[in-house]
Amino acid sequence: MQVVAQQMRDDDVGALRVAEKDRLAGMVTDRDIVLRAVAEGDRGSATARQVMSPKIFEVLRNMSENRVRRTAGNG
Repeated sequence: MQVVAQQMRDDDVGALRVAEKDRLAGMVTDRDIVLRAVAEGDRGSATARQVMSPKIFEVLRNMSENRVRRTAGNG
């Protein structure tokens, strides 16, 4: 999770795409990290796949509600 959070910080974004075999698998947001990793006591072992939001439309709605305008790739 630290690498994902650092990428978000460096790119000044609140969400990153998660790809598997060149296909969009979902999105991981700063909120996903907080709710599914930090709040559960994860100390860095969780992967982006484990905390991501697989339902992209929910992610887009969440981004809109939180005024996130752009994302960066994960590679």
